[in-house]
Amino acid sequence: MRAAFCLIFSFFIATGNTFAQDTTIDSKLLRLKGLPLIADKSSIVKTYGRPLKVDQPNYECGFYSHDSIQYFQLWYKHLNFIGNDEEKYILENIKFHLNSSLSLEYGHWKLNSKLTKTAFVQIFGISELDSFTDRKNGVTEILMFFNNSDDGMIFSFKDDHLIEATYWSPC
Repeated sequence: MRAAFCLIFSFFIATGNTFAQDTTIDSKLLRLKGLPLIADKSSIVKTYGRPLKVDQPNYECGFYSHDSIQYFQLWYKHLNFIGNDEEKYILENIKFHLNSSLSLEYGHWKLNSKLTKTAFVQIFGISELDSFTDRKNGVTEILMFFNNSDDGMIFSFKDDHLIEATYWSPC
């Protein structure tokens, strides 16, 4: 009996990762006003104009925290990009407002302030109960890893609507 229990327990330990797959997203399908998620600075400026502000982040950890490489943030109203001319820029954050026309496109879907959490769950085929984190301030969020990558996007919801998408990388 004890041997059977150990065998079954070992099976669940070994296959646990199979049942708890990370929720992933194809970064190549993400676009903002036709721009891919990762774009060169000239394409960003051509699409959005000159940034309202350009600064250098001072992150302690993550992909954009290297002391030997300079990174820049390009700030626009309700969004910003981070990167440099050699590595290109990635959309770091976008805030969605009910009266805003900003949409992050994912294939033929529009991710914007009109998107409900229920519709989001249906688009990505995720389990709402298991995958979202409650920030305890009325905001729930989910980290969606990019396919075959360590980084991803955090999608935040308030009052059942998408309010923000933020680039995330591990420390």
